[in-house]
Amino acid sequence: MVLSNRMKQIDPVPLEDMFSFGVDPTVISLACGNPDAALFPARALEDAAREAIREDPVAALQYGKTKDPFP
Repeated sequence: MVLSNRMKQIDPVPLEDMFSFGVDPTVISLACGNPDAALFPARALEDAAREAIREDPVAALQYGKTKDPFP
């Protein structure tokens, strides 16, 4: 893996420490944005993606217009 000089200087241990909280079932850690995969509605997401692609593949797979934040 090729990393920039700046990234080579970062100590990965603090990141590993944050992930260690995830192994304790009594702790709900929001530090890493790493939710329990068992909670993912994978089947529902698959069904929704298939339907969206079937109905309008370009809209489903392409970037769309963004809403103007200052109307």
